[in-house]
Amino acid sequence: MWHLTLYPILLRVMWRFGRVLGAVLAYTSLDRCWAYDRSVNDVVHITDICKVLPLINQNIEANGIGPKQRKGASEGFAVAEELEWGKEGYEQVVARLASEPVDWCLAADCCYIDQEGASPSTPHFVRTCALLCGPTTRCLVCFELRSSEVQRVFVEEASKAFNKVERLPPHSLPKPCQVEHILLYELSGSKLKT
Repeated sequence: MWHLTLYPILLRVMWRFGRVLGAVLAYTSLDRCWAYDRSVNDVVHITDICKVLPLINQNIEANGIGPKQRKGASEGFAVAEELEWGKEGYEQVVARLASEPVDWCLAADCCYIDQEGASPSTPHFVRTCALLCGPTTRCLVCFELRSSEVQRVFVEEASKAFNKVERLPPHSLPKPCQVEHILLYELSGSKLKT
């Protein structure tokens, strides 16, 4: 069993929707709180495309949660790793990450449109989430509604890959996150895991 401790983290740069996920985790009422009275004892994998990894590593080091900084500590640590959905070999990276049970899959601002108005990476993104998620994984996906096409593709793909696709209504979120154009979904019951 893993544990999660929520405490303020100093980040040099944090994407807006990462802050939304953090606020949701920090302010969830105790009757719905998934992380209450827990601490991290495992590795937290933070993934992104290659060019963003230096910034993630700076944040990890600034917060004192890197592997070298946490050596000998009873709590876990964080590592940054490249994971670009749709890129050749990405499913092997996902399989390695999912070789141990995944308790949480948190995704911030991962669904967007390209210059042609399509959302070509969304199916790969949803597949990545589904392959990471086991029977008890909590998967939260947060993104800004920039286009109804992004939401349509996301919900369509997520419905193929998960048994439960639920948009959390804005009024159920912490006050700073109650914005109609910020979408927060909970996904569970991966159909891709056997």
